[in-house]
Amino acid sequence: MKLFDLSGRVALVTGGTRGIGAAIAQGLRDAGATVWIHGAQEARTKKIAEEKGFQWTSADLTDISAIRTMVDKISDEDGRLDILINNAGCEHHEKIGEITEETWDTVHTVNMKAPLMLLQALLPLLQQSAHASVINMTSIHQLVPMRQGAAYCMSKASLEMFTKVSALELADKGVRVNNLAPGAILTDINREVVGAMPFDQWIPLGRVGTAEEVVGPAIFLASDASSYMTGATLFIDGGYKENLLRY
Repeated sequence: MKLFDLSGRVALVTGGTRGIGAAIAQGLRDAGATVWIHGAQEARTKKIAEEKGFQWTSADLTDISAIRTMVDKISDEDGRLDILINNAGCEHHEKIGEITEETWDTVHTVNMKAPLMLLQALLPLLQQSAHASVINMTSIHQLVPMRQGAAYCMSKASLEMFTKVSALELADKGVRVNNLAPGAILTDINREVVGAMPFDQWIPLGRVGTAEEVVGPAIFLASDASSYMTGATLFIDGGYKENLLRY
């Protein structure tokens, strides 16, 4: 459908080398976009990009200064950006009494500070687009607490509020900002953990989701199909957040 057509648009997906990010990058490409993928490991990111037909950039998002290098590369080689997907993230599980300052800083830098710095740096390019869309990947845990998840849950809650504030401030600049909030999604990274938990009992739809099931909502928010949406959150969780309290 034309509403979902991304032909002629340029997108950046952070954390686009694996899991949900990789699936979204391929979906955007299949919808017609030129896609930049970001990864932390330069050689691996370059190899995947060459195999899949992406542009690529690499940076350790705990090093905020590296973001400028990413932005410069996109600016020099493409000179434009229509879609920014802040997908890269990290998660640590520690009890309140065991959280270290290093863990706290790492989680909040990657999950919250990096999206802020990246949006700031790319704003001049996004403002030139007639279809600018920013998508922040949050989580059902922006709303629902999780034991041993203080750092992660708080970083995602902060990112949700950042989305809302950005949506207000950037609306008159033609830049829409929304959240995608997955629940339990099976990827190669979490396959062992997911397999050990009875998600069929916890999730109303009776199963975990797949990375491919996040692609449609991402294309929706990136495209003109959602042209009157900003500051919103789409949950992709099989109803999980409605039934999450368990003992």
